[in-house]
Parts: sequence; structure tokens; C-alpha cells
Amino acid sequence: MPRSADAEDRLDAAVAGEGAKRVLELSYLGEMLEDYLKAAAERGDQSKEKLSKLRHAQRDAEAGIIRLLEFVEESIMEAEDSAMRERLIELRKLTMDKTKTP
Repeated sequence: MPRSADAEDRLDAAVAGEGAKRVLELSYLGEMLEDYLKAAAERGDQSKEKLSKLRHAQRDAEAGIIRLLEFVEESIMEAEDSAMRERLIELRKLTMDKTKTP
């Protein structure tokens, strides 16, 4: 049986009114704010952890580059050595990738 437009309007108004009452209740707003703050804190902790890992990885890559360059300076490796060159390129890519990651 089809509803009249007036009945639908009253139903819509009643539902919207109850929804507005619920949203504007201080306890509900407090719960929503608390949930938001918890989620924001978790995201902040995750971001800090990720940044720490990225910084550690970058330090490791930079240390690897320094070691390779020291080997060349100490004549332990030749600058033309293809394995050394490939490793140096790989380490440089790692440091560049870490600086581009937000």
C-alpha cells in the first residue's frame, strides 16, 4: 500500500529529529571525540615508528656507501670493480628512495 507524501515527510522529520538529538547528546559527542583522539594517536604512533624505520634504513645505506668508498680509498677495492659499482648504485637508490618516502 503506497504511503502518502505527508506521511513520508513526517517519518523523515521524525527520523531526522531523533538522529539530530542523538548526535547532539554530550555523551555521544564525547564518545565520538574520544574515539577520534584514540585513532589520531594511533596514526601518530604508526607514523613515528615508520619514520624511525626509514631513518634507520637510510643510515644503514649511507654507512654502506661510506664503507665502499673507504675500500676504494684504501685500495681494497678498485673503483672500476663492477660488483662494487653495482652495490654503490643499489645503496644510492636506497638512500634516494628513503628521502622521497613521506
